Amino acid sequence: MQANSWPSGMGTILPENFTGDPQFQHPGGVQPGDYTPIHLDKIKSKGVKLSGLPVRWADFPHALVPEKDILGKQLPAQPGIGAIEP
Repeated sequence: MQANSWPSGMGTILPENFTGDPQFQHPGGVQPGDYTPIHLDKIKSKGVKLSGLPVRWADFPHALVPEKDILGKQLPAQPGIGAIEP
């Protein structure tokens, strides 16, 4: 992503936003772990802890609260950005 990737009228341009390339270990790979970031300073502890994604299905009345990343690693109190926790 570049600083100009989003149109200015989208409401996504905020002063606290940042851009950068985390540089994945094996871009173009076919395994999830291929997309483990190398530049951790760009993403580590810069995510947002989700309190729960509401689910409105009658047979599933609980909120979904992510506890692990896509590779099964436990999410810390202050998670990183992306699907793979650094």
